[in-house]
Amino acid sequence: MQQPNIIIIPTIPKTEDKQGSRILKKFLKGTMEQFAILNENIDKACGAYPFEYSELQLQSVVFSSFVNIFTYPYAEYPIKRMKETGESSGRVDFWVHYNDDNVFLIEYKHTHSLFDSEESSDRILEDWKTAIEDVKAITKESIHDMELGNTNLYELAMMTVRLEQVFDKPGDIRAVSEEEAAQQVTKLCANLNPKPDWIMCWVLRKELQQKQRKWEKQYWSYPAVYLCVWSQGPIEY
Repeated sequence: MQQPNIIIIPTIPKTEDKQGSRILKKFLKGTMEQFAILNENIDKACGAYPFEYSELQLQSVVFSSFVNIFTYPYAEYPIKRMKETGESSGRVDFWVHYNDDNVFLIEYKHTHSLFDSEESSDRILEDWKTAIEDVKAITKESIHDMELGNTNLYELAMMTVRLEQVFDKPGDIRAVSEEEAAQQVTKLCANLNPKPDWIMCWVLRKELQQKQRKWEKQYWSYPAVYLCVWSQGPIEY
């Protein structure tokens, strides 16, 4: 199977300057590669990409992506959060043990955008804000309960965004290049607050971009899926 095309889009300030950036880059790129491979394989088997649907359907693919890069993931890990309304019990989407001495607590969101949008929609901004607030609110008590020893702990907010093109006729579908995808994703991420530390984009191969879905009287295609990540850590505990 042909390897998926994953591009890393530069962020400002450069994420490579942050502590732990090497391990995070390896983990996130591996996750995105497996995410792409699993989506392609499932599309071949059942005629639809999981990323076409909601966060709920896609979480199983994200979980499997972690497994495939030799991590030990745990979904819906129980934690406590402290917010303005007080402390409450809850769950973090993923607890992931990676490369022997790293643990990631991950809040995950999935949404969508038209490819030619000028900026991220209100829905994307809200999902991004919620994921970051939820992961930042995890209490120190929850971390102490994990008995991490000398393990490095990171908190991550992850959001995947499906990019869509809509056409009136199937013959109008046009594949986009890596450069076009990178430029558009950069533009869409410009109004995210806070800024992502990592942006990675899976640009689908030309033949996959030209596969169309018909919905009512229009045709849809998917040129790319991008991943935004906000990170915090290693955290002292």
